[in-house]
Amino acid sequence: EEEFPHKKLTDREFQIMCLIGEGLSKTEISNRLSVSKNTISNHRNNILKKMKLSNNSEITKYALKKGIIN
Repeated sequence: EEEFPHKKLTDREFQIMCLIGEGLSKTEISNRLSVSKNTISNHRNNILKKMKLSNNSEITKYALKKGIIN
């Protein structure tokens, strides 16, 4: 569990983590998923908290290291 903190994420949070990892902006993600930018911000904050990360580049590094994105 500690080795894979992304397992704590909901399906939606995981989806958003992947999109952030691929370099999409909050606006691009909100357009793609048809939700508000506020909703994306809330999910991102939950992702950072649950995974003990501090920014989008840490999300990207994690996703690359674990082979979630390439």
